[in-house]
Amino acid sequence: MSHRGHVPTRMCVGCGGRAPQDTMLRMMATPNGELQVAAARPPMGRSGYLHRSVVCWERFAARKGPLRSLGCSIGKAERRALVARLKDGGADAKVREDGAQTRT
Repeated sequence: MSHRGHVPTRMCVGCGGRAPQDTMLRMMATPNGELQVAAARPPMGRSGYLHRSVVCWERFAARKGPLRSLGCSIGKAERRALVARLKDGGADAKVREDGAQTRT
C-alpha cells in the first residue's frame, strides 16, 4: 500500500548517502558476475544504487568486500569496468560542467 507523497529512497553503494530512488542509477549483477545498469526496474532481484556522480562511482570502484545489496561479491576489475562504461556515457548518465549528474 503506497502513501500519498511517499518518495522511496535508496542508499548509494559509493558514498552511503541517501536520495530518491528515481534520481539514482540502479545496477544488478548478472549470473556470471558482470555488473550492469538496469534501464528499467525489473520485477524482482537484488540491486544496488549509485548517485549520478563520478565521485560516487570512483568510491564504489575502490570499495573492498561484498556488496550486501547485491547479495554477492564483485571484484574490483568488474567494478572498474562498470565505472568506465558509466564515464563513457552509459546508462544515460551525463555529467554537468560542475561535476554533478543529470537525468535524461
